[in-house]
Amino acid sequence: MIKGTSKNSFSMKSARAHRISSSFELLNTSRIHQPSFLLLLDFARFHGRKAIFRAALNRFVLGIAVGMVALISSCSSSQSTAGLSSVLISSSITIPASSTILASSSSLNNVGSSSSLSSGSISLNPNVAPGGNFDLSLWELQEPIGTTGSPNTVLASGLIGAAGFQDAYFYTAADGGMAFYCPVKGVVTTGNSSYARSELREMNVDGTQANWSIAGSNILSATLKVVHVPDHVTVGQIHIGKALPGQTGTSTLPICELFYGSNGDIKLGLESSATGSMGSFTSMSVIASVPNNQVFSYTMQLKGDGTLTITIFDGTSNRVVTKSVDASFFAYGQYFKAGDYDQTKPNDSTYLNDAATVEFYALSVTHN
Repeated sequence: MIKGTSKNSFSMKSARAHRISSSFELLNTSRIHQPSFLLLLDFARFHGRKAIFRAALNRFVLGIAVGMVALISSCSSSQSTAGLSSVLISSSITIPASSTILASSSSLNNVGSSSSLSSGSISLNPNVAPGGNFDLSLWELQEPIGTTGSPNTVLASGLIGAAGFQDAYFYTAADGGMAFYCPVKGVVTTGNSSYARSELREMNVDGTQANWSIAGSNILSATLKVVHVPDHVTVGQIHIGKALPGQTGTSTLPICELFYGSNGDIKLGLESSATGSMGSFTSMSVIASVPNNQVFSYTMQLKGDGTLTITIFDGTSNRVVTKSVDASFFAYGQYFKAGDYDQTKPNDSTYLNDAATVEFYALSVTHN
């Protein structure tokens, strides 16, 4: 059950990408999965679990050490250690902002309390608009209200800052999280979808809509909880944009959607083709199961060779699913979306007085 175009995206306040002096090849050599490591680091910081954090850090350092040994053994005998050091320092890995600014809590049970979440000098203030806690300069909001076929849209310029936009459908929760609310009754949808949403769409720095080609590495990272959902809700997407230069055709399909069900199951829906019908998924596999109101993290990574990797950190371990996207998607630009894209049809009598609520604690996008 899916569909259509919409709008999504965001990242945290003070979101500056930190760079670690090491080679990306070292991670590959030591078999460390980058998104998995980032999720483990994010989650440890969020929940204040020092043991988890130390384990993640030790694993990372061990990976660098193994990589250095491999590099040294492959170098000629005339190459000096100093030369090797300069090679390591000259390259870097960009860590998504969420891994360095994630709000932390002394325990999982504190999430949802009235106190703000904090990590060092960074905190989520429950008394400001979402733009006061998160950098929303690269996101655009679409709401479940407006006129039929034309929901309300709020540009990035209206979202940024402590006094930025917020209302009943997009607001700061009691714990400082960025909350998205989408009721079943009385909502409107886009012309290409049967479902309403309170959702962010990725934008460019110049205010135009993001439309990146499938090249390099593109990662959407998030930490969130689903407070309540009538049936199931989309919390993250990679969506088709416009045809790239030299290509023709139009499509209103996503490449994939990450669904969260009312029973806690998290599933990946991967479209079979850019020209197929909506909801023609090649798979709907369960990746993990996380109860309502429990914080979890995810990454959606799409590489230039068409490899799609979804990683879920459920609080205990990483759950990873890897797929290949159909070649037909390469003719189009793409963009990320995140938020509350409720998959309950508007005015469904079964859920008429119900609504979906999702809260985000971190969201970042990395394009390499």
